[in-house]
Amino acid sequence: MTRELLKLEDMNVITVDWSGGNQFPYGQAVANTVIVAAIIRQLLQAMTNVGAQPQQMHLIGHSLGAHISSYVGRDLPNLGRISGLDPAGPDFYVSLIPDRLDPSDALFVDVIHTDGAPRVHSGFGHLEPLGHVDFYPNGGSAQPTCGSNTGTVLLQSAWSLISTFNVANAADTLACNHMSAVYYYTDSINTPSPAFAYPCSDYKSFEQGLCTSCGSSPDRCQRIGYHASPSRTLGTLYLMTLHGVKPPHLGFHFRVTLESDMNDNGQQTRGVIKVKFDEQEEDASLFDQSTLLKRGSINSKTILIANKPKTLKTINISFKKSLGFSLGIGLADQWNFRSVTVLDMQSNVSYKFCPTSNSPMIKSGSNLTYKLC
Repeated sequence: MTRELLKLEDMNVITVDWSGGNQFPYGQAVANTVIVAAIIRQLLQAMTNVGAQPQQMHLIGHSLGAHISSYVGRDLPNLGRISGLDPAGPDFYVSLIPDRLDPSDALFVDVIHTDGAPRVHSGFGHLEPLGHVDFYPNGGSAQPTCGSNTGTVLLQSAWSLISTFNVANAADTLACNHMSAVYYYTDSINTPSPAFAYPCSDYKSFEQGLCTSCGSSPDRCQRIGYHASPSRTLGTLYLMTLHGVKPPHLGFHFRVTLESDMNDNGQQTRGVIKVKFDEQEEDASLFDQSTLLKRGSINSKTILIANKPKTLKTINISFKKSLGFSLGIGLADQWNFRSVTVLDMQSNVSYKFCPTSNSPMIKSGSNLTYKLC
């Protein structure tokens, strides 16, 4: 992260190594946070005594480090900003507000949640909003790069590694979701993507394409990570991240809406449906076998792609019928989408596509190209 910050601009970066006090037992590490905060605050106060401006100071803390930043800000008036990266949850759900990160700790507090859960065996992070703006990538609990990432499964996987004396990998497995906030924040510093996040009632609604606006103008859209701003949309925001283990993690959001034909002979079907844009090497998954398509139905989904197409003139839709429900009995082997509408959520510009073929049926296992209507 330090390298990315210095690559962005000329600034002074101070890193704090408190690894000697951030060990098991966890309760002792929690107690040590107050001591670490006092030392950091002493340093920053000394800097302000020789002319440094607290308003220009920015603390970035992961896990317990987020709460350490809180303690610093509590006693350092007019601290400019705190970025909390998956603030620790265990022992902090029952804490009073002065004992954990909250919006009063700095002029601007932004938080990324990636392993949020109320119990340690389900997650190490804090799920509740703690800042002026709280980002919930992929819902804030389970990250796509962490595989089977429910708390129980992660613990079982880690125990398997420990039993074979692979302790280092066990630690990485347990901390995968928790560390994702650090990776996303680091990626945000110099990413070519705007990395916008969107206000929504919950992540499921966001996935379903129900939340695509930031208000009166796209300029109000908030950026996750380093470039977050108090002048943009605040509150609880959602976004998706890419599934690759290595950067980039952030991309461009689009909502894709499929309108099924009313005249299709098939009554309904299920299957895997994917979309591929102009110039894109990989397709993006729209729907799986859990989604039932009916005649005349309209189905929407929010997707994320790594690179924004220079132009949007054609798209490709593929369909593969599901055999998981009663071996596919009663489900159509082919399907007809009369139109596909793509909304660029960054610019709020919409594109409508129609089939290029005179026979617009997509047979299972095949695909069809659509062009601008």
